[in-house]
Amino acid sequence: SKEKETEEEKERKEERTISLQVANLHLEGHWKETSKRFSQIRSLLKRCQARLNHQRPSEALIFICGDFN
Repeated sequence: SKEKETEEEKERKEERTISLQVANLHLEGHWKETSKRFSQIRSLLKRCQARLNHQRPSEALIFICGDFN
């Protein structure tokens, strides 16, 4: 007779897709204009979140690089 699969065994068999997003950001505005610069970062993070809404955090990788000065 067949033994019942454990949840762990079932998970190992499932195909997983890991999403990778790479964002290259150059903040605009004078370095003293913090609210403008935070707004730019917030906009980027919202776009990343919208693309990853359906995924578990452990299956999504986001690399944010660029000129932050």
